Amino acid sequence: MALMGGSVPVPAVLHAEADGWAGLPPFALLRYVDAVSFHDLKRSKDADTVAQASVCVGETLALIGQTTFPKSGWLGPGPEVTAPLLAGPDPSPRFVDLCLASSALQQRMPADLRDRTHEFLWSFAPQLAAVDNGVSLVHGDFGKRNLLMRNLNGTWTVAAVLDWEFAVSGSPLLDIGHFLRYECASRPLAEPHFSNSNAIIDLVHEGKLDEAEKAAREFLERYPQVHDGYDRLGMVYEARGDRKAAADCYRKVVEFVKAHPKQYEPTFTVTFEQMIDELDPPPVS
Repeated sequence: MALMGGSVPVPAVLHAEADGWAGLPPFALLRYVDAVSFHDLKRSKDADTVAQASVCVGETLALIGQTTFPKSGWLGPGPEVTAPLLAGPDPSPRFVDLCLASSALQQRMPADLRDRTHEFLWSFAPQLAAVDNGVSLVHGDFGKRNLLMRNLNGTWTVAAVLDWEFAVSGSPLLDIGHFLRYECASRPLAEPHFSNSNAIIDLVHEGKLDEAEKAAREFLERYPQVHDGYDRLGMVYEARGDRKAAADCYRKVVEFVKAHPKQYEPTFTVTFEQMIDELDPPPVS
């Protein structure tokens, strides 16, 4: 949790017993966060509320994924990567096979469905292999009950991300899949709002900068209640080599955050201020 450096809201750790205590397993005491879970927010079926909250959740997940490690695997103290998530080739379909072999699962899932699941996963083994070596920080339980939301002056923001005990180094697609697994294609609520902000990042990485700029400006117009549009537009200018324009966009992010202090951790602007200094340093007197 300390890796987030204030960019991702997490509860303050009041006390931790890494080795357990009085016969109890390891545990931590966290400061209470007065907020509502995304799960309860979604049950309201207020489309505008869920859309606004989903944008912020997508932004938060993107920030989590910006933390990387030298290799994929389980996280130990440090945190440092220890062992592979599952040693050997094709870990993703093999992991599903281990689940399918579970006696508890077999009591709930018919044999023919288990066989079809096995065949389906292995048919995508080459594509899954492409993401098996991901090295981003993965929350591991990025579900709607672990996302606490708070309404500040009419804007829904992420107040805290809970339960980090399953965090690993891997592909951010694991968290994306976890968050969207109950999304109904015929009646979507979180989508496309959850993915919109991150789709711009993908366009930048693919070198489609004109498309990315257009999407960023549309995002700014559609979601003026969050800072993401300025951030993404800054990424576009940075990719083009226009350092001054990129710095100006990041300055607008800082201005937005300072205008809405209750929505952000106090250290949230530090990274943006560092980028501004690097991209457009003040003149030497």
